[in-house]
Amino acid sequence: MYGWTKENKLRFGENVVGIQYEYNHEDHYDGVSEWQCGPCKCRVGRWTNQILEPGKAEPRFGGK
Repeated sequence: MYGWTKENKLRFGENVVGIQYEYNHEDHYDGVSEWQCGPCKCRVGRWTNQILEPGKAEPRFGGK
């Protein structure tokens, strides 16, 4: 369950969409960089497994 912790209890396992950043994005990767839950729109980074705030992106390979 992506993004689940004992504190937030997110149910992030159904209706999940993989997000690939545009080619000219500074953190572009040829594949999924983050996951987004369809119902709640919560975004979780692929490498860090951290919840992403609005306007933030997952750094390529989890760090710069």
